[in-house]
Amino acid sequence: MYIIVNIKSQNQLDSSASSISSAKGYLFIFELSAPRYLYIVCFSSCFLCSLLSKFSKDKLIMASIAVIGTRYVGLVSGACLADFGNTVACIDVDEKKIYSLQAGQIPIFEPGLSDVVARNVAAERLSFTTDASSAIQEAEVVFIAVGTPPSEDGSADLRYVEEAARTIGRTINRYCVVVDKSTVPIGTGRLVKKWISEQLAACALTQDFDVVSNPEFLREGSAVYDFMHPDRIMLGIESD
Repeated sequence: MYIIVNIKSQNQLDSSASSISSAKGYLFIFELSAPRYLYIVCFSSCFLCSLLSKFSKDKLIMASIAVIGTRYVGLVSGACLADFGNTVACIDVDEKKIYSLQAGQIPIFEPGLSDVVARNVAAERLSFTTDASSAIQEAEVVFIAVGTPPSEDGSADLRYVEEAARTIGRTINRYCVVVDKSTVPIGTGRLVKKWISEQLAACALTQDFDVVSNPEFLREGSAVYDFMHPDRIMLGIESD
């Protein structure tokens, strides 16, 4: 079954303070066979940013975000989310890469990316760090954007996704939303939830969290534009 909502102006979708900013187009919500498992496809200008934002009276309050991984997807996503007004910390274990990014050196060529990074670093909305624990503990939303290189049999190698998930499980100290943005096979969201839960149990910790699947549709050479002006955004959500 499905629900189609036609959004013709800047409207507040519900009374729980979630809002769509500059959303014009169509919002499609598909309920799949799995219990309470939703896929949301939105055709709008910046729906993902608005999901991370909340209205308090007339004041827009942006989110604190951590992005694990500073490869193509992670760096573009982190920089663009900061450009929307969020506070973003991009995390990587590669100290050399982090030092280069802190010095303003962009490791990939993508038109417009260096300008987006520069202005958000200058505005203190975007930072780069190897300190995963501090960045994750300060974040309301944690993106997993690590590489998934092909294995010998051609399947996606999820070792870095698992490592990121277990790092989150060892680290979170309050409720957060974990967004899986890496290119992964169907079912990885449940694996991420399992890995985080196992790590919490191993550390004798109890902490609520939710996992969202948000595959990327960025084209090389126009990734910044694609992120800022998406023609579709897909979210897989298991909780209410």
